Parts: sequence; C-alpha cells; structure tokens
Amino acid sequence: MPPRSLLSASTRADLFDIPTGFDDLVRHYLLSPPDLELIRTRRRDENRFGLAVHVSLLRHPGQGQGKRMKLVSHYALSDVILT
Repeated sequence: MPPRSLLSASTRADLFDIPTGFDDLVRHYLLSPPDLELIRTRRRDENRFGLAVHVSLLRHPGQGQGKRMKLVSHYALSDVILT
C-alpha cells in the first residue's frame, strides 16, 4: 500500500513551488548583506550564481534543488539575486 499523502497536489505546489511573479521572487529571494558577503567569497561567476541559488532555495521552499523542481529562468533569478 503506498503511503498516504497529507497534502493535495495544489496545496503542495502552493507551499513548495518556486514563485514566478516578480514581487514574490523579491519577497522570498532578496539576499541580505551577510548572504552577499558569503557569495562574494567565490571566485568565478558561475560559482557565485550557484551559491546564490542554493542559499535562496534553502530559505524558500526550505530545501535544495530537487529532481522534480523547475527553476525559474536563469535571467529572471539573476536579475533579482545579483542586483
């Protein structure tokens, strides 16, 4: 017997999916000065960007990137995270 799901698919999506609206992206993923200080310790651009994405995903929805998780476009995230 498969395990019972406590949340419906729509409720799970509301809680754990990455938001796509600009205001929601800013609210959840705007990095604090200590976050930016940590990110700047990486040498290459791709490493800084990757760490910024991981820090943001750990903040909301509270887990790292999973196999089923769809990331918002690279450009949308970089505009919010790195500016």
